[in-house]
Amino acid sequence: MIPKKVRKILYIYLAAVLLLAVGLIAIEKSGSLLNPTEVVKYGDLKVSENVDGILIRNEKVFLAKQNMEVSFKAGEGDLLKRRELIGEESEYKFKDSEKDSLEKKYKTIKSNLGNNTENDIDLKANYSALISYSIDGYENKLNAGNMKKIDSSDFQRSYETFKTQGKALEGQPIYKLVKNEDWYMATFVKKENKSRYKVGEKIIIETGNKEINAEVVYKKETGEKPLIILKSNEYFDGLLSKRKCSAKIVSMSERGLIVKNTAIVKNGEQKGVYLKTRSDDFVFTPVDVKTTDGKVSAVTQGSFETKDGKVYNTISAYDEVLIDPERYTGSVYK
Repeated sequence: MIPKKVRKILYIYLAAVLLLAVGLIAIEKSGSLLNPTEVVKYGDLKVSENVDGILIRNEKVFLAKQNMEVSFKAGEGDLLKRRELIGEESEYKFKDSEKDSLEKKYKTIKSNLGNNTENDIDLKANYSALISYSIDGYENKLNAGNMKKIDSSDFQRSYETFKTQGKALEGQPIYKLVKNEDWYMATFVKKENKSRYKVGEKIIIETGNKEINAEVVYKKETGEKPLIILKSNEYFDGLLSKRKCSAKIVSMSERGLIVKNTAIVKNGEQKGVYLKTRSDDFVFTPVDVKTTDGKVSAVTQGSFETKDGKVYNTISAYDEVLIDPERYTGSVYK
């Protein structure tokens, strides 16, 4: 049995620990009253969004003129000149099991292709284009002429891609030619981000390790998520073989001093921060916000000029500013 006096001391100790923990949490949430400043540093700020897109190309599928086996000379993604040799045909007698396999393999693809096909004559490129042996059957439906009709059902398909493997029965796909010109990516974006995307604005598509320059060419607000279509002419691995593409789209990218948004307040119409001086006072200092992602902002360093011609001295790298002036209980100077 613990003596009553000891129990009382123990209760007081536990209560003190609990109050201290609650106090520390409150301080942390308020922006840390014990350490209410941050040191600003130079850096990059990207305003971006992760998306799943559908790739749209100007492409045409070519069909085998007869049962054939082809030794391809052109590699996947090669840029061919007009009439350049694609491959050499050799006689091949298909076994019944091979025929059944090929017919099953291409049945769905061929029905989806519709009229966007052409019969191959001599295994030479009909025009200058990129060559691919990856075919999914949607080369007809998903093109620049009807891409504005894309809806959510198009994003739900699996788009299984088949490699032609150099063997084909008469009338089956053997390769496709893709015009070396603009291609498109259609994607849905978050409704709260729709203002980031305006037709004609330049953005960056990041996929794999590649940064691709692109332009917003179409925007339609549909239900919960707006549809946007991006245009580019830059090549990346997978452009010809993929239909779906996971990517990050960067609508803004700026270098500047990175400042928490809670540190930025208004004095009249002018945005600014409270800069810590050598005498440990906090003085309102105007800032020029270049861009923000909603949590932090990139601001101009040194000085800036407003639209009406006013020039302000502003903060520099390694200056100290108040993290959250609205919660700070000390003295500040405007």
